[in-house]
Amino acid sequence: MQPIEIKTSLIHIPLIRDGVKTGEVSFNPNDNVFFETFYAMIGEFEEKEIEYKRRAKELDNKNSKENPLASIADGIALRRESCEYFMDKIDELFGEGTAKMAFGSTLEPEVIGQFFDGIKPVFFEIRKEKMKKYTKKESSTEDTVNQEVFDRINNKLANNLTNK
Repeated sequence: MQPIEIKTSLIHIPLIRDGVKTGEVSFNPNDNVFFETFYAMIGEFEEKEIEYKRRAKELDNKNSKENPLASIADGIALRRESCEYFMDKIDELFGEGTAKMAFGSTLEPEVIGQFFDGIKPVFFEIRKEKMKKYTKKESSTEDTVNQEVFDRINNKLANNLTNK
């Protein structure tokens, strides 16, 4: 009997940190489970954005005049917490260990943004090719929405993680 061959849209993207290949990230940009998890993550990001801003403001009000060193330490702890949160979400979306493979032991907000910037063009090119089968237009409403979602993620990373 001939085997049944199934070809999904699973892609593999090499991860290179500081010039050294550390592994690869794999995902299927056409998989509904991926989309569900991704869009749920966006909602969580929005909630976390509000929480981190509130907590950062509370820290500024509480410690900046009384004890500037405590304010700095608390701000660093909040920044660490937010980095770890985003790294956990990357693992949730792309598989356990992806964040460690991508970032090593670095807790740097900018590299988390680099990860999403690296995924973005691949994600949209594959989605665009798939959508060409079903639409006559070069781009679709879905592409625009997905582009906006990625931009929102990067804006949240830039605003929340670098400000404290």
